[in-house]
Amino acid sequence: MKKTLLIIIPILAVLLYGSIARVPADSIGIIERAGVFEPLTPGLHLLGPFAAPKAIYRIAIPETAGELKATLADGRAFSVGFEISGKLDPAQVVSFHKGALEHGADSLLKSAGENGLRSAASVKSPLDLVTGDLESEGARRAAVLLAPFGVNEVILKLRPLGEPEMLALAQTLAPARLAEKLRPALSSILASGNAGWAAHAAMGLVLESGRDPHGAEKEYLDALTLSPAALPPMAQLVAIYSAVGESGKLDRLLEAAIQAEPKSVQHLAWLAMSLASQGKLSESEVMLRHALDVEPASTQLLNNLGGVQARQANLAGAIESFRKAVAGAPADRQSLYNLGVALSAGGHEAEALPFLKKAEGLGVPNAPLLSAIAHALRRTGDARAAGEYERRVKQLAPAGKRAS
Repeated sequence: MKKTLLIIIPILAVLLYGSIARVPADSIGIIERAGVFEPLTPGLHLLGPFAAPKAIYRIAIPETAGELKATLADGRAFSVGFEISGKLDPAQVVSFHKGALEHGADSLLKSAGENGLRSAASVKSPLDLVTGDLESEGARRAAVLLAPFGVNEVILKLRPLGEPEMLALAQTLAPARLAEKLRPALSSILASGNAGWAAHAAMGLVLESGRDPHGAEKEYLDALTLSPAALPPMAQLVAIYSAVGESGKLDRLLEAAIQAEPKSVQHLAWLAMSLASQGKLSESEVMLRHALDVEPASTQLLNNLGGVQARQANLAGAIESFRKAVAGAPADRQSLYNLGVALSAGGHEAEALPFLKKAEGLGVPNAPLLSAIAHALRRTGDARAAGEYERRVKQLAPAGKRAS
C-alpha cells in the first residue's frame, strides 16, 4: 500500500500542477483547445491534465531594439538605431500569438519598426533626424503595420546618433547653415570627456554654421590632435587656412598627417597645393610624385603635376603628364584642355586642335577654351574659323561666364 501511494501521490501532484495556470495581472495568456487558440485572462485557471498555456504575454510589450540603414528622400543614408514598444489588446491576443509563432514576438516589433522607419525616411530629409519628424512618422507607420496583430499605443524612439553619423549629418546640414541644430547633442557628447575626433569635427561644422570661425578652428585642431590624418577636419582647415593665407600652419598640420599616414594621397596632394601657392614648385612636384607612387593613374594628380611643371617652364614634362592624364581618362575635359594648351604653347597647334575640339564637345564652352581654340586656328592659318571663335569669346565675356 505504501509503495502504491509513493507512486500515485507524485503522479497526482504532477496532474494537479499541470492543470492550474496562473496568468499575472499585467499579462494575457494563450491556450490551445482542439486546435483552437483561446485567451486566458489574468488570474488562476483550472485546465485539463498536463494542460499548460502556450504562451503568456505582457500587455505592456517590452521594448525591442533594432538598427537599419535609412535612406532619406535626398538619397543620403544614415545608420539609425531605435527602440519600439506597444500595448497588447487582450481581445486580439490570438492574432498576436499567431504572428509571434511565425516571426517571434521580438522580431514582429523589430520588423515593424524597421519597415516603418524605412518608409518614413524615403519621404523625409536629413533635417528630420534632428527635429524628430522622422521618429514620429516612423512610429505612425509602424503602428499601422502592428495594428492587425493587436498592438496599439506604439512608441518608437530613435537612439542618439553615433559620432560618425553625427559628423555625416553635420556635413549634410552645414552648406545650408543648419548644422547648428546639432549643437545640444554634440555638446552633450563633448561634455562626457570621451569624445572622439569625429565629434570635434562635427562641432567645428556646427560652429562654422553659427559664424564662429575661431571656435570652429579650435574644434578641428582638437580633432587632429586625436587623429592627425583624419580627413574631414583637415579638409575644413585646408579651406580656412588657404583662404587667409596661413600656409605655415597648414603645412605643419599636413606634414604631421603625412608622418602618421605616409601614403595618404589626399594629404600629399593638399601639401603639394599649399607649396605651389607659396611658389615652392620643386617641393610641390616632389609631393605630387610621392602621391603618384601610390596612385599612378590619378587624373587629378597628373594634371596637378603638369601644371606645376609648366610653371617651372618644363613644358616637355608638362605635356608628358597631361598625355598620361588623357590616356587614363580620354573624356576628361580638363585633361584635354590642359594637353591642348600645353601643345599649343610648345608650337604644336595642329596637334593641339583635336584635343581642344574634343574638350569643346564635352560641355558648355567657356572663354578660356574658346580662346585656346581660336589661337590654335589662327596659328595654323585658318583665320576665318579663328575669327568665329573670337566672336564667341566676346559674346561670353560680358556675362562673365565660366564653364567647368
